[in-house]
Amino acid sequence: MVKSFTNTLIFMQKFSTGYLSLSLLLYLSIFDVFQVRNFAFGNKTCLDSPGGKKNFRRAVSLYPCHGTGGNQFWMFSKNGEIRRDEACLDYAGQDVILYP
Repeated sequence: MVKSFTNTLIFMQKFSTGYLSLSLLLYLSIFDVFQVRNFAFGNKTCLDSPGGKKNFRRAVSLYPCHGTGGNQFWMFSKNGEIRRDEACLDYAGQDVILYP
């Protein structure tokens, strides 16, 4: 579910896979850059993705938060997508993936 309030988006979504379950509640301005932290594990793990275009369509995972950007920084687009580089979060079967 996505709601818009004057350039601020509230996004609530639950992703579930065989090994990864995320509930997201994000209050973001469009194009904000952010980390997706997993509160179930003490807020110390973040949504992380394999780097580079060659790894598109591979499952994202949880990894210890490092705060240095890269594979753990995401952007919320004006179309309601959670994006990293040229790809957005999507699902394929039971996996949450980056889709170009």
